[in-house]
Amino acid sequence: MMERAHTRGSRLVGVVIALALTAAACGSTSPTPEASDRTTEPPSEPAPEITVEPTPVALPLPPEGEIEVGVPYEFDLLTHCGVEFMRFDGRIWSTEALGGPNAPKGFDNPEQPGIVTLESADRAVFVGGPEGTELVFTPTAEEPPLCA
Repeated sequence: MMERAHTRGSRLVGVVIALALTAAACGSTSPTPEASDRTTEPPSEPAPEITVEPTPVALPLPPEGEIEVGVPYEFDLLTHCGVEFMRFDGRIWSTEALGGPNAPKGFDNPEQPGIVTLESADRAVFVGGPEGTELVFTPTAEEPPLCA
């Protein structure tokens, strides 16, 4: 009988050891193939520094007769007596009147800095003022009124 108990005890110890080894194996975390393939090595060479010269948004206004179609130019629009006319490239241009006898709300007074672009021989666009207001001007033979 003693032999039987010894055999049972040996089996029990063997089962406990087997369970312990199984638990240890299941609980271990070995790296997955995806994780072991990833590397975080720094780049071999630093990225080259790129120096870019800023491009002006608009060019200074050239003399009369030298305005080019499609080129944006710096321009100060007269606003003191409202906005309806502008003198640009030796001609008088008109747009839908803004502001009545005074500068339109939100515009600088007496002039509003902005950008004017001659889009065609008969169309110039001024952008400036509050929230980049866009005004389309067309040539006119009408003389602007004198401002008091």
